[in-house]
Amino acid sequence: MRCDRRNRDVESEASRASFEAWNDLFLVLLALFASATLLSLMRWAENYHLFVLGALSFTCAWIGRTALRRRWWYWVRLHIAGMGLSYILMLVAFYVDNGKQLPLWKDLPHFMYWLIPFAVGIPLIVRALLWPPLAPARHNFHSMR
Repeated sequence: MRCDRRNRDVESEASRASFEAWNDLFLVLLALFASATLLSLMRWAENYHLFVLGALSFTCAWIGRTALRRRWWYWVRLHIAGMGLSYILMLVAFYVDNGKQLPLWKDLPHFMYWLIPFAVGIPLIVRALLWPPLAPARHNFHSMR
């Protein structure tokens, strides 16, 4: 009995530490959005699209995080989609802003900076939504609410 309680305490501490680490990561994303907002405001005419991408990225991450924390219906799917889209949007913003200075990317037309992250990321998100990596090979999707 005593050993079980210790194991639960250790597991509880480990999960709390993991949660705090993810919470810190969310705060980093918030800082990234704040800095992107500030930089966009300094040169609004040239960088307004970076603000829009940052706002969309932060919104997707917030939805994914909130779905996880509050266990919304279909929270697993919302979490995967929200965090995945957030990452894709951050990559798009990075490539749109810096693509013309990167070795392989500078030879591509500008629209490819927008297209490539979505073309790679969306199929990965769809795969994760259809076949979650931690789920057993055969499972019932209705139980994932």
